[in-house]
Amino acid sequence: MLYLVFGFLEFYDREDSEKPILAPLLALPVNIEKGTIDHDTRTYQYSIIYSEEDIHENQTLREKLSQDFTLQLPVFEEEDEPGSYFLKIRQMIEKRKRWKVRYQLTLGFLSFGKLAIWDDLDPKKWPGLLNNPLLTDVFSGVSSDGVNLLYPEDYEIDDHPQGDTQLIYDADSSQHSAIIDVLSGKNMVINGPPGTGKSQTITNIIAAGIRNGKKVLFISEKLAALEVVRHRLNQPKNRS
Repeated sequence: MLYLVFGFLEFYDREDSEKPILAPLLALPVNIEKGTIDHDTRTYQYSIIYSEEDIHENQTLREKLSQDFTLQLPVFEEEDEPGSYFLKIRQMIEKRKRWKVRYQLTLGFLSFGKLAIWDDLDPKKWPGLLNNPLLTDVFSGVSSDGVNLLYPEDYEIDDHPQGDTQLIYDADSSQHSAIIDVLSGKNMVINGPPGTGKSQTITNIIAAGIRNGKKVLFISEKLAALEVVRHRLNQPKNRS
């Protein structure tokens, strides 16, 4: 996630906007290596090392320019150097007032994960994607048989056949209802603000699935979310 960024495109969302937007153009993946102590400054020396992974173009910028301004950002070819690539961009934007290429070098963190997922879900690559019944249910909020999926039913837990499902953490009726639905094989999106028990519910679902002899794959964009659930599952009272 650490990149040496070469060049920025300075542009404006609207002609009357006074606030410029800076978008990185080329990102070189690098690592920082800790070296020896400098005897004069008594501080450690650090080196920036190329990781030998591919150079990244700004695909997010490419899509924005294409959709909002009908401009096609040039492709960084194998024989290109930063200078020749920036020249192509300058030629592309020459009719745009106040737009410019900034020849700047910056070290920073960048993430391309969301764009990669978005690109993989392009309907042109998956002709039947938009007709997938699961995606249709999730995004429309209505199942194929007309059942409203946006506001699922909260069960009477004491009277429900699966109401006696053993949980490792306390759960209210709404959380317990969600657990019952998951264990029944339903696909769900659970949404709620911080502090409403989402991580606790996920932990209960994973534990119940393992108890039923299932293998569970839990993935998350953020490491912190994985750590919270792992910590809950590893509590001594839950190991038995």
